[in-house]
Amino acid sequence: MSATADIVIIGGGANGTSTAFHLASMGAKNVRLLERRHLAAGATGKSGALVRMHYTNEHESRLAIESLKIFREFSSIVGGDCGFEAPGFLQLVPPGYEDALRRNLVRQQRLGVDTREVSRDDIRELFPNAAPTTSAPPPGSPAPGTPIRAPPRSPSRPPRSAWASRSRMAARSRGS
Repeated sequence: MSATADIVIIGGGANGTSTAFHLASMGAKNVRLLERRHLAAGATGKSGALVRMHYTNEHESRLAIESLKIFREFSSIVGGDCGFEAPGFLQLVPPGYEDALRRNLVRQQRLGVDTREVSRDDIRELFPNAAPTTSAPPPGSPAPGTPIRAPPRSPSRPPRSAWASRSRMAARSRGS
């Protein structure tokens, strides 16, 4: 390897590797990617690998839309199989955020995202084990948006979704 480079990228996560790939695809020569440990050693490697379109600002949404195109055509653009699946995405919001959700849905639809508001009945149909209600979270529950582990299931008690129990509104995207 040469001791010099025309372009140096620091960080071998999703952003660094994507930048190196796209620069090389555009004809850049002598590109070096530096990573102090191993590829995806930081936040990228800890990611749940979720590809979603629901962001609260338009710039991030546009970036996600472009990224989705790459994931859908990964084998022809990058080569190989990245394991991408498009089961959809369900975004639940706590009471009081209904208007913000609706504004975001309008923005997403304007950008071309296949998304819509869904009802509790829709959620029950999509996820029969979910129990969406209008009740407030039980005392001592973490703040909305904080992931919590569901209690162990027993045969006498149906499964309960911590997210669905404190959520009133939802948005669903197909193929994200």
